[in-house]
Amino acid sequence: MIVFSLIFLRSGEERIIQIGSAGGAGELVFPWIVKEGPDGRIYVYDQAEALIKIYSPQGKFVGQIGGKGQGPG
Repeated sequence: MIVFSLIFLRSGEERIIQIGSAGGAGELVFPWIVKEGPDGRIYVYDQAEALIKIYSPQGKFVGQIGGKGQGPG
């Protein structure tokens, strides 16, 4: 099972969120870049799958964007 704990720090605020799941679309293989959107969602670039996985502010998987292409480059 692959589960990651993220710690978000802001001035005067700290929150810990666990994201990822064993198997299925929410699993993270090689997370590389993590950003929080203005809506509070968590966006994680998974380098192994070449896509961005999206999680709710509570850490629940809600969708993904992108994927590996068909040709070179």
